[in-house]
Amino acid sequence: MRRTPEADDATDAWLDKVESIAELAVEHRDRGEADRRMPPELNDALRAAGFARMMVPRHAGGEQESLTTATRVVEELARLDGSLGWVGWVTIGHGRLADLMSTAATSAVYDHGEGVVAGSILNTGTATRVPGGYRLTGQWSFASGCHGADYFLTGGSVVEDGKKVIIDGEPLLLALLLPPSECEILDTWHTTGLSGTGSHDIRVDDVFVADEFTFRADGVWQVLDSDGVGYGRPYSEYSPPMMAAVALGIAQHAIDEFKAMVEFKNRQQEMHWMARLPNTNAALGRAEATVQAARSFLYENVRLLASLEPGDAAMGLQSQMVGRYVAEQSAVVVDDLYEAGGGFSIYKRNQIERCFRDVRMVTHHGLISSVTYGNVGQAMTSGS
Repeated sequence: MRRTPEADDATDAWLDKVESIAELAVEHRDRGEADRRMPPELNDALRAAGFARMMVPRHAGGEQESLTTATRVVEELARLDGSLGWVGWVTIGHGRLADLMSTAATSAVYDHGEGVVAGSILNTGTATRVPGGYRLTGQWSFASGCHGADYFLTGGSVVEDGKKVIIDGEPLLLALLLPPSECEILDTWHTTGLSGTGSHDIRVDDVFVADEFTFRADGVWQVLDSDGVGYGRPYSEYSPPMMAAVALGIAQHAIDEFKAMVEFKNRQQEMHWMARLPNTNAALGRAEATVQAARSFLYENVRLLASLEPGDAAMGLQSQMVGRYVAEQSAVVVDDLYEAGGGFSIYKRNQIERCFRDVRMVTHHGLISSVTYGNVGQAMTSGS
């Protein structure tokens, strides 16, 4: 496992935990791909290692680790398996939402288990106001790791007296937390890559959610300046680096596999033709240089985010730009190695083939998609 300048004692301790589940991850990654969900054994291992509590604030009983530590852990999980890295970032990252939850909600989620939260705050539900809470109906995509969750996170537009509630010209969107017993998992995750994440849809039909288990969804974009929060910085700033770390880990996995493939062919036949081709070694060297440069850029941004005070201006767009670039460069690395591998790359038994599919899934996430650069350019020309 690569120890980097970003590592410190806390990070090293968590990386040791990643290493402790490495054999299990490799053993079950094909099964996760075939079953289109995270294998129960890996869910149990993530729980036992305590990853779900890494970024849960201390006030909610968590470890409140730094973004640097969390990002490095996600990168190494993804180096083992892209799907594991993605479920890892969701499991770790959602812990930060405890800063937005009520005391009753944090107690329910974290006092009686590891507090694994899956789901999304997509505005594809309706929360109808009733005494003491809301009646929620809707369906939400991308519930990564849903089969191993203790609670589901959903989003819904608030309706009161038959009308959508409008605040500052926009519909009021709530995040709502529910136990899995109140939700239905739909078998919808038939995708190009990251099959093992089990990011199926979840559906809820007219379920009551108490006020205490809701919070305003726009809180994920806001700087939290109130006393007693664990982080203070917007949740939306921290998500792009961890997504990018998944792509970076996948790229490193592809490098590992490509190098091992060439070495294996050489053992079979001294100076196998693959090792003699100039583009083989050039592709490997270029991939290593690109990954190192992308990693430096990513952690430079992570250090910047970590240095910000609660009262500093939000840096969400900067974070998204860096996340997009790192994910994009990671995809370039995998594409180049896939091409250099020739006929060996096309077989599903080859991990580079899976990396080729998985890394493109990361670059399609809305927070770090291709529209990011346009948003950055617009902000630059508008003076914002």
